[in-house]
Amino acid sequence: MTTSSTDEVAALKAEANAEFAKESYLKAAALYTKAIKLDPSNAVLLSNRSAALLKLKKVTKSLEDAEECIRISPDWEKGYFRKAAVLEEMENFEQALLVYQLAASKNQDSKDLALKIRGLQKMLHGKKAGKEGHLPTATPDREAGNRASTETATIFQGVTKASVPPIVTRKGALAEDLLQDLKSPEVVSFVRMYVENLIAEIRDNGLEPAAMIHLLPGLTNACYEEQDLHVRGNAAFDSPDTLGGFVEYLRACTDKLSASAALLIVPKASVAYPQTWVKPGWPAGKSEGVVLQLEAKVHGTTLKRMWFAPYNSSEMSLLTPITVDPDVFALLPNIVK
Repeated sequence: MTTSSTDEVAALKAEANAEFAKESYLKAAALYTKAIKLDPSNAVLLSNRSAALLKLKKVTKSLEDAEECIRISPDWEKGYFRKAAVLEEMENFEQALLVYQLAASKNQDSKDLALKIRGLQKMLHGKKAGKEGHLPTATPDREAGNRASTETATIFQGVTKASVPPIVTRKGALAEDLLQDLKSPEVVSFVRMYVENLIAEIRDNGLEPAAMIHLLPGLTNACYEEQDLHVRGNAAFDSPDTLGGFVEYLRACTDKLSASAALLIVPKASVAYPQTWVKPGWPAGKSEGVVLQLEAKVHGTTLKRMWFAPYNSSEMSLLTPITVDPDVFALLPNIVK
C-alpha cells in the first residue's frame, strides 16, 4: 500500500471512529468499509466495523467481520471479543462465554474481558438457580426431555496464565495436565466449562448426573439455538439397537452444527451396553463414577481423549480423572466429521 493510501486509510479510520463516538453507527460502518477497501487485511478496521454493525443489529455481517479479524490476526484478542459479543446478542450465552474465555487466553491482563466473563458466569448461574432449563432428549424414539444440567454453575476467573485451565477438583487441588496436548484453547475452555457444570450438578443433585453430549459448533456456524448444543442420552446405552439410533442422531446433529468437538458425559452405572470396562486393562477397577469421552477436530486432525472420574461420595464430588485409552474403551464411535 502506498504512502498516500496509508494516509487515506488513517484519515477514514479517524473519521469513522469519531462517528462511532457520536453513535452515528451507520456512517461509521460506511467509513470503515471505505477504509477496508483500501486495506482489506487490516484487522483493526474489521474489528471496528464489526462493532458498528453490531450496534446496528446486523449480527450476521458483524459475525463475518469478527471471524475475518480472527483469521487475519488469530493471536489478537479483539476478534474473539467481537465474535463473543455477537453470540451474546444472539443469546447464545454459553458459546459467548467460551469465546470470551478464548479471548482472555490471548490477553491475560484485560479487565474488560474479566468483567464480561464474570458477568456471563453470574447470569448463567442465576438462570440455573431461578428456573429449570430445557434440553432435547436424543433417545431413539426422539422424545423431548428437559433438565437444567448445562447452565454454567461455577464462577471462575477465566483462562489462567498456565493457558490450560484445570478440569476437576480433588480435595481442593486441580488436575492441570489432562488437556495439555489438545493445542486448542477453545476446546479446552469447552471441556472445562462442562466439567465444572458436572461437578456443580453432583454437588447439588447427588451422584446421578444426566447422560449428556455437548457439542461445540464450528467457528462459521451461527445458525443454531442454545438447545441444539446439548443432547440427552436417556436410554442410549441400553442396547446395541438404542446405541445405533443414538449415534445416527448425533451424527446428524454434528453435521448440522459443523461441530468441531463433542463431549460425552455419562455415569458408568447408566451404561448397559457397551460395558467396555470389562476388557483387560481398564485402569479404574470396579469403581463407580463418570465416563468422559472427547472427540475434537484440531487443525484438521481428529483427537480422541477419554477419562474416568471416580465418585468421591463423602464429599459429593469427583476424584481426579484417570486417563483411559479411547481406542480400546470408547463408548461411542466417531461422530465429528
